[in-house]
This record gives sequence, C-alpha cells and structure tokens, in this order.
Amino acid sequence: MTTPSSQKPIPAAVPASENILSISRRRAGQLVFSALLSVIASAMGLMPYAAVYLITVHLFEFGTTNADTNYIFMVAIASLVATIIKAITLGISLHVSHVAAYDILYEIRIELAHKLGSMPLGWFDRRNTGAIKRVIHESVEQMEEGLAHLVPELAAAIAVPLLSIIVLFFIDWRMSLVLLLCPLLGISMSSLVARSSAHEMKIYNKLLDRMNSTIIQFINGMKVIKTFTQSQASFANIKTMVQDITEYYIDMGERYQRIWAAVAVGFRTGPLFALPIGLILYGAQIIDLPTLILFLVMSLGFARPIFNLMMHGSMAFYQIYQSMERIDALLAQPSLTETAEPQHPNGCDIVFKNVSFSYGSLKDEADADTAPPVLQDVSFTIPRGSVMALVGPSGAGKTTISRLIPRFWDVDGGSIEIGGVDIRQMNTTELMNTVSFVFQDVFLFNDTIYENIRLGKPEATHEQIMAAAKLARCDEFAEELGGYDYMVGENGTRLSGGQRQRISIARAILKNAPIIVLDEATAFVDPENESLIQEALAALIAGDPEEPKTLLVVAHRLSTITEVDRIFVVDAGKIVAQGTHAELLVSSPLYQTLWQAHTDARMWQFDTDADSEMIEINRNTTYDVEYAPLHNPFTSLVTAKGHWQQIRGLVGDDRSLFRRSIAWSFLEGIFLAFPVGIIYLALRDLIQGGVSTTALIGLTVGLLVIFLAQWFLNKTAYMSFLRLDARIQSRLRLFLSDYLRRLPLGFFTSRDVGYIDALFTTTIDFMATRISTSLFIASVVSPVIIFVFTLFLDWRMALAMGISVPAAALVLNLSVGRFNRAWIAQREALKKANARMVEYIQGIGVIRAFNLSGDRFAQFDDAMNRFRLASRRTATDLTPAMIGFSSILEIGFALMLVIGPIFVANGTLSFEDFLIFMLVGVSFYVPMLGLGDMLAFQRIISNGINNINEFITTPMLPEPDVSQPPQGYTITFEDVHFSYEREKVLDGVSFHIPERSMVALVGPSGSGKTTITNLIARFWDVDGGSVRVGGVDVREMSSDALLSQITMVFQDVYLFNDTIMNNIRFANPDATDEQVFAAARLAQAHAFIVEKPDGYDTLVGEGGSTLSGGQKQQISIARAILKDAPIVLLDEATASIDPENERLIQQAINALMKHKTVVIIAHRLSTVQMADQILVLDNGNLIEQGKHDELIALGGLYHHFWQERQKARSWKLSGSGETAVTVSALSGESLGD
Repeated sequence: MTTPSSQKPIPAAVPASENILSISRRRAGQLVFSALLSVIASAMGLMPYAAVYLITVHLFEFGTTNADTNYIFMVAIASLVATIIKAITLGISLHVSHVAAYDILYEIRIELAHKLGSMPLGWFDRRNTGAIKRVIHESVEQMEEGLAHLVPELAAAIAVPLLSIIVLFFIDWRMSLVLLLCPLLGISMSSLVARSSAHEMKIYNKLLDRMNSTIIQFINGMKVIKTFTQSQASFANIKTMVQDITEYYIDMGERYQRIWAAVAVGFRTGPLFALPIGLILYGAQIIDLPTLILFLVMSLGFARPIFNLMMHGSMAFYQIYQSMERIDALLAQPSLTETAEPQHPNGCDIVFKNVSFSYGSLKDEADADTAPPVLQDVSFTIPRGSVMALVGPSGAGKTTISRLIPRFWDVDGGSIEIGGVDIRQMNTTELMNTVSFVFQDVFLFNDTIYENIRLGKPEATHEQIMAAAKLARCDEFAEELGGYDYMVGENGTRLSGGQRQRISIARAILKNAPIIVLDEATAFVDPENESLIQEALAALIAGDPEEPKTLLVVAHRLSTITEVDRIFVVDAGKIVAQGTHAELLVSSPLYQTLWQAHTDARMWQFDTDADSEMIEINRNTTYDVEYAPLHNPFTSLVTAKGHWQQIRGLVGDDRSLFRRSIAWSFLEGIFLAFPVGIIYLALRDLIQGGVSTTALIGLTVGLLVIFLAQWFLNKTAYMSFLRLDARIQSRLRLFLSDYLRRLPLGFFTSRDVGYIDALFTTTIDFMATRISTSLFIASVVSPVIIFVFTLFLDWRMALAMGISVPAAALVLNLSVGRFNRAWIAQREALKKANARMVEYIQGIGVIRAFNLSGDRFAQFDDAMNRFRLASRRTATDLTPAMIGFSSILEIGFALMLVIGPIFVANGTLSFEDFLIFMLVGVSFYVPMLGLGDMLAFQRIISNGINNINEFITTPMLPEPDVSQPPQGYTITFEDVHFSYEREKVLDGVSFHIPERSMVALVGPSGSGKTTITNLIARFWDVDGGSVRVGGVDVREMSSDALLSQITMVFQDVYLFNDTIMNNIRFANPDATDEQVFAAARLAQAHAFIVEKPDGYDTLVGEGGSTLSGGQKQQISIARAILKDAPIVLLDEATASIDPENERLIQQAINALMKHKTVVIIAHRLSTVQMADQILVLDNGNLIEQGKHDELIALGGLYHHFWQERQKARSWKLSGSGETAVTVSALSGESLGD
C-alpha cells in the first residue's frame, strides 16, 4: 500500500544528452570553412585539364608555326599558380577540419563520460567494459574520418564535378552526358551494396564487441584462470571467437567483392564510353578535335574524386553511421532525472517512505517489469547526528538501501528524503557533497596515492590532503613505499587490501560530508594496524559537536554496532525489526540468530582435521600435463627495420599467398595504364588521317577487354589480400593470447587493461598488408609504364614530365622523421587514453560517489585532452609534407606545358606527340599522390608493430622440457629472494611446511605474505633461492602440473560474466551438475542461488557485479571445493562473509582444508591459534616462527599484533556520532568546511 506522498509526482527535467549532430554544430563554422577551402582547392585541381584544352584549341587555331608562345606560357603559369593555390587552400582546409574533428571527438567523449556518470549503476551490471569502451574509443575515433576528411571531401566531390559538368555542358552537352554515365552507374551500384551489406556489418560489429569483452575478461581474470589451470580452455574460447570472426570476415568479403570490384572498375570506364561516342561525333563533325581531346582527358580522371568518395567514403559513411548509431544509442539511454528547480535540504536526517525497488535495469528491457523486488515498502528514519546500522542475511537488501541514499539508482515507488527534501529534487552536486560513501570493494585509479586521496575533494589544498591522509593512517605505509607519489597500479594492485581501504577512508575524510555510509568498510583491514584504521574511521565519523554527522553502517561484525542508536534488521527486502542491540536480542528471532552466528564465528579457528562432509570429485591426479611450447611466427618483427621488412615479418609463412597477392595487384597496375595507350592509338590515327570503323570497333573492344581484365584482377587481388590479412590478424590475436597466458602475473599489475585490450583490438585491426602494398603498386606501376612509354616518344619531354618526382620523393623522405615523432607521441597518448577509458568505466561507482563524471574527473579529462592535442599535432605535422609532396609533383606538369610548345615550334616534337604528353601527364601524376597516403599507413603499421614488440619481448615464465612430478605435498622455501620492479619484497626467506599441516602467514601490510602464496603457485619466479613443492623445484614442473595441485581463495574475488553454474564449474569442467550443487552446498551458496529466478543459470555480470561481496566469496569457495586440490592457499578468504552464515562458511572452509597442506593469510589472529606453525614476516624477512603460545611468550612482533587485535575487538560504534576510540575531531582548519 502506498501513501499519497509516495505517489506524489517529482517535478524533474531530464537533461537530454546532446547527440553527435548537436555537438558537431559547435564546430559548424570551422567545418563549413574547411569544406569551402576544399572546394576551391579541388577547383584549382581542374586547371591541368583546362590547360590541355586551351593549348589544344590555340594550336589548332593558329597552327604550330603561328602559335603564340606567350599565351602558352601564360596558360602554363596559370596552371602553376593554380597548383600553389590548391596546395595552400587544401593545407588550410585539412588543418581546420582536423582541429575541428579532434575537438568534436574530445567533446563527444566528455559528453559520453558525463552520460555514464548520470546513469543508474545497474545499467553497467548488464554490459561489459569492452563494449562500453568500444563506444567511447573505437566508435568515437571512427567519427574522425567523417569529420576531418569526409566533410571537406564530400563538399569537393559534389561541388567540383557539378561545376565541371556545368562548364562542360556549355562546351558540349552530349559528351557531358557521356561523362556522367559511369559515376552515376557506380553510385547506384555502391549504394545497393552498402544497403545489402548493412545487416552483415552489424553482425560483424557484434562479434567484435564479444571479442573485446572476452579479451578484457581474459586479462582481468588471469589470476583465476591460472589458478584453476584453465588457461588452455580460456585460450580455446578466444581461439574459437577469433576463428569465427575471421571466417565471417572472409565470407563477407567473398560475398560482396565481385560487386565492389565492378564498382571500382566501373568508375574507370569513362574512356569506354567517351572514345567511341566521341569519335562518332567527331566523324559527324558535331564536335571538333580539341573538344574530343578535352573529353578524352576528362574521361580518365573525371570520376576519380567521386570514386574515391564512394569507395573510401561509402565505407567511412557506413562506419560513421554505425558509430553514430552506437554513440547516440548510449547518449539516449535514460539517465537519473535532474530536477529543473532544485531544492535545498534543511538538515541531514534521512527518511525512507514506503520505498520499493527492483533491479529491472539488470534485465533486458523486455523483462524489466518482471524483475523480482529487492525492497518492498521500506520505511524508516535516521535522525540527524545519529548512528544507525543495517544487518541481515546475504541478499536481504542492506547494500541496496545504502546505495539508494546517494542515488546510485532511483526507487520504483515511495521516496527517500534528506533534510525534508526528496533526493530526486536535489541538485546532484549538492547530493553528492552531502553523502560520503566508503565502499566494501575499494576501487583505486592507476595514479599516485596522493591523487587517489585528492579525488575526495579535487579543489583541496595540499595541507588538507595530507591532513586527511594522516587521519586515515596512510603515513605508515606511504613512507615505506617512498612517499605519496607512489603509483598504486591498476585498481591499487600494488597495495594490500588494508592499504587500499585506508586510502578510501582518507578521501572520504577529505570530502568531509555530513552523511556517511559505511558499506562493510572494515572488511579488508590488516591485523597489525586494525585499531589505527578504526581510529581513522572515528576521524571520518567525527564532526563539529554543533553539527554532528549522520552515519549509516552495513557491518559484518555485529559486536561493533552494539552501542549504535538503532539497528534495522533487513530480510527479503523488508525491515522486519528495529531497535537497540538489547531490544533486538529480546524481540527479533532473526537478530538473535545473527548474533549467535556472529558469536560462534568469533570463537572459530581454522582446523584441517575438523569433521566435514566430503564430496567425490573426479580430479585429475596425473602430473605429466603437457604445456605445448609456444611457436612465435613473428620473431622477425623484433629486428625488422624498414616497412617492407615489417610486412615480411607479418606475412611469415604465408609468403606464397603474399607473392600471389602482389602479382595480381601488379598485373592490375599494368592494366591501369593500358587505357592511356588505347587513347594514344586513337589520337594518332585521328590526327594522321582518321579512324576507320574497323579501328573504332577494335579500340572499343580493346577497352572492354582491358576493363574486364581490371575487374578480374581487382577482385582476385583484393580477395587474396583479404585472406592474407585475415590470417595475419587471426595469427596475431591467437599468438598474443597464447603469449599473454604464459606471462608472470607481475606483467598484469604493471600494464593497464586498456593498453592490453587496445593491442588486441585497435592495433591488430591496422596490421594489414593490403592497403600499403596496393597503394604502392597502384602509385608506382602505372606511372612507370607511362614514363617508359613516353621515353620512346620523346626522352626530353619524358624527363621534363618526371623531373619533379625525385624532388617530391625527397620531401616525402625528409618528413619521415617528423612523422615518427608525431606518431610516437600520439601512440603514447592513445595508450594512456585507452587505460583511462577502461578505468573510468570500471570505477564508475567511485566517480558517481564523488561527483566526478566527465571533465570533473581531472585524470580522465587530461588523458582525453592529451590524446586530442597529440592527434591534432600529428595531423598538423603530416599536412605540410603531404601538401608539399603533391604540389612539387604537379609542378612537373606545368614545366611540360612550358617546354612542349618550344619543341613543337622548332619542329623537334610533333603536334600529336605533344597532345599525347598533355594527355598522359594527367594519368602520370595522379596515381603517385597515393604515396602520401601509403606513408601514413606505413607509420600506423610501424607503431602497431612497436607496441607488439614491446609486448612479445616481455619474458615468459620458462617451462621445463619434462615436468617433474612432486613427491608429496610439502612446501619448502630455501633462501628465497624476490623483488618487484626493483623493490625488494623477500630477502633470504627459508621455511618448511610439512604435508597436511597448516601454516599461517602474519605480518604488516607489504611484508610479503601474499607474495609467498603467489610464489608457491609460481605466478612469478624467484630472483634467488628456490621454492619446492613435494621436493621438486616449482620451475621444474609445468605450470599446469603445479597448479593442478593447488587451489586458492583470493581476497579480491573475480567472477566471469557468465552463469553461476559455469563460474563454479570453471574449477573442474568435467564436474557433473550434482557435484557443482554439492560444492555450492558446502560453501553455503546453494540456498541463495536457488532463490534467484534463474537459479544456477543466473548471470553474475562482469566481475560478479550483480552479487553481494559475501555471495561472490561463497561462489569462490565453492569453486575451490570443486577443484579439491591437495594444497590450499587462503588469502584473507573470510573478509567479506555475512554474519548469519559465517559459521556455516567456516565449516565449508574446514571441508576445503580437510587433510590438505594449508597456507593461510588471515586478518583474525584468533582463527589461526591452532596452526601447526605461524610465520611472522616484516620487511621481507622471516623474523619469527613457531606456534601461537610460543610466539606470545617470545614477546615480539606477533605478541604486539595479538595485543592490537584484542584492543580492536573491543572497538564499537557508539550513538550520537561518538566512538569508543578517542581521537581528535575534524576542524575546518584541517580540512576546510
């Protein structure tokens, strides 16, 4: 039942995110100016054709003896001036369009980031990081082609042919119509192909999205993959996907290439129509010879700009359309409403009024209405300055309640008020400044400790940041790590769980909000300084006595909340009881159960001999696991220097296919020059006496045969290159995936997910031989044939025609160094931008909590801006060289126009040969302009190969030729030394763990505890000494053989974006459903799983995002139980377990450990009192060793930890914002008001 207030409409305005067109309009003036300059440049490019016509008319009118050489010189100079104007206007046009394009791309990315920051967090749970990142990066980047190139080129491709055809219509309308035939036909055909292939392209893009997502999960889940010896299966999954993409890509190419080849050749067939029709009209004296020559010259190049636009533009058009569709679809997603008239709260009391909520956003839109309710009719009040707690079973709705307060989602019914104002009526910035959130799962950005703390209040002073860090007890570990400029790694991987939590608390302290939500914030606290972190929490909670803070805590340790003002007991989405601790012990059966479970759990200890249920597992106990040696088909890439050596390195064993591809492309290049020869024969016969009907038929048939041959060669060459490039990209992806799984885990902590993902996607996409090879052949073969042909006509004119080529090539060559520097800078900027994009998506919860969406997150904005500036610099550096190259090249034509008439006048050059030179001159220069484009593609390939080389030169973990089987399950460290990135972690550590014994690792943060467990599993190799399992050096065992004997339960649980069933079965793919169910029951996960609508088929989201921390840990334990390995490594495994079933899960852990060799890293020292031995580490040294009682009697570091732990166990949160720990309250002088 809802009250009238719960039905009250919320006056809100949804700030519609701008779409791409509206964002682009901001730069409309620049784009229009660029298009206008491009039209002018293209119009100037028509001058050579005009010069041919004007000189031909003049020579026919006055004859070679009476020709006015001054007039011809003026025409030549005009052609030269036009070339210079073309260069200047085209250069400015490209510069302006690229600046505008990269500014627009930057603004689109920032708009997308703002959008992501305004959406319900549930939206991210049903989408993977790879797909979202692909929209922000790849889809947005594809817009550059349309904005920087397509806009000016489209304007020129429309305006210039239109202008040309208007002028030509005045000369002869019949021949003008003939010129229009082939571009109209080509446009029609290409449009038909584009429409018919749209569906296939959508499927292809979806396949790419899946691959992107799979690779990101492969990277993020590598520790799990290695632990459960599933690297081969995971690699097989990637292999299948890559093969599917490759096969689909080739099949799509085969389906449409015949038509695309027809389109490409169709645009060249101008002479096929112009020559016979022109000769007929000339023979009928309807047109004169100069007009015929003009239209024959125009037929060779008139359709070229339209063809370039259609071939490159149509694909670009489609890519842009697809990109716009994906980007606009994301921008059109519903955001959390933003009120048009924000109201300001009066105080900080929190009121839930009949709140109902379901995770409909986790379902497909069609199923959203059927999503089960998570909260039903929840009502309660948290007075200002009070301390309240939420308790209840896993999945009861505790975390959901806490996350509705900062409005991570909107309620389905009812309302949430702060200070008497519905939070939907508050400005988002004010709401975020009012609520501070400390997450259970801490997310840190790949930046310094200092910058991660500063996120709490970006405008804070240095003194305020350091004050917050000190209050959160960050000083202790920051100084040991070298200061606050220490890089924490991706998601803080270079820090311990306790260190990450302290940074999280520090930024919450810095934010200094009046309302604080603690979501299981002490889950990963380190034992040696737990009391210090509790003091840090007290500092966070403390406030001005006149303005006490309001606190809501979700806590596992019920003993910490016995003195809070009120406890709300949550079950099945309802508040089933509320009151003080004492009241609930009397009135609430559920709370009584939770308290009893918590009390029992506090007395629990690890016990490998405890009575526990066992399940029969069909475990592989063989040791001769083969680890196939990795064949590197790209070894020559490391030493390849020039572009063609790199191409050969990519081609590898497909050299025969590469040679065939080159041969077909070379033959096509030869046939591209043949139409010029046909026109030469026709003009020669025409000038010398006329063309007979038989000759006309022969010439026409010759042209038809030539164009049919071009079609066949184009189709064959393209498909040959397509198969080659598809195989290269497939091999690269498979090789890099195989290489990736053989790298030590240290590689993943020092590289961003975005960087590795970009290597597999964007970088490999550019590893294609076809474009640069085809451009080179097309740019060189036809001009060379024409040059050799003209040498036989007149070597002087041939040299005049070709004299500008070396100078243009020199300009191109001199610019290579500048290209390299620009591309390297852009590549580095791209790597950082990629990393920030992935990080922004994965850290969206933190970004929302601190109101840092879009450009308010300085690190993201800086990375996007640096990428924008680097891209602009690259375009700016490339443009002058490209313009200089083309301009110098075209000067040769003007020189030929000057020298030719002189030779004609003195009788050393025939009139018809001069006409031929003018005719072939156009065909000589235009193909060579493609060399500039080829150089750009070369740089892209070269930079991609540099990235790949950087990756494949990372040393792999060496595998033995023959894997030695262990003789039992003892673990021995012999004088082990290990450093991580030159930081010494272990220094001469030695110890022995007998088979089926239990050993506990204890020590301060960063002392080397987790490193020891990682070295046992050989996630890294030691620098000195040895690690032995069953008497065998782990380096003498294959990775799979070693890891088949080990199971690990991690502190940070990672689940794959798959079903619960498949996540548990990941440990043992051969397990039956019954064995999976049994493992889940032992882990106490079965009950909550079967309560879900889809049961074991429930999708858990990327990283397990749809489950609570305790539920993820239960599935992790079930996964470990199912593996049933003889050695168990527990890395802080009970940190996030819920109180109501903690005791049951402890029994499950005992079942997991039964009769095993066990190594434990535990926060709760009381749980390891029964350990056979306890190893105490400090600064990478083993300083104490013995049983619990022995170490207590020793009075050393362990004794100190034990005292601190006893002190921490008595810590409580008290009502009225006070705590049982006495600390200094925050003041405005320390952190600012």
